[in-house]
Parts: sequence; structure tokens; C-alpha cells
Amino acid sequence: MSVATTARATTLAPSDGAGPHLSLDQVRSTLQVPPRLHLDLYTEDQALEVERLLALGASEVHWDKRPPDADYVILADPEGNRFCVVDITR
Repeated sequence: MSVATTARATTLAPSDGAGPHLSLDQVRSTLQVPPRLHLDLYTEDQALEVERLLALGASEVHWDKRPPDADYVILADPEGNRFCVVDITR
């Protein structure tokens, strides 16, 4: 993976340049619920990844419609942007 960073954005891309690129741009805006964009992060060790993200400042989002056997945990970054951590072993 290659990472290119400027003062206002970071771009993630496959090392060979083939495939999708993801640009994370810094903009001022209000939080929108539901969000216009939602990221899913896939991991083989969900508990460890959730613990790591919580230590970095994320918070868990409780949603009353989440099934009890869901393979994902909903988190929010410090600005309230939601994302899921998905367990790929299930």
C-alpha cells in the first residue's frame, strides 16, 4: 500500500497502482446522521481491533436494531463519524 499525504488529504492506494484508491480529505462540515459515507474495517481479531480503536479515541455506538449475532461492532471517531469493525472469521 502506498500513502500520499498533503496538508488537507491523505490518499491510500495499492502499491502497484492497480485497483481502487481511497482519498481521505479534511473538510469542515456538520455531522450528518445517517452519514453519507460509511466505512467497514475487516479484521481477523475483532476484539483486539476494537480495543485498539477505542484506545485511539473511538467510541462504541449502540444501535437498538443491531442483531445480537451481528459480525460487526459500530464505532464512531472523535468527531462522530461512524464506521464498523467486521469480524471476517464468522
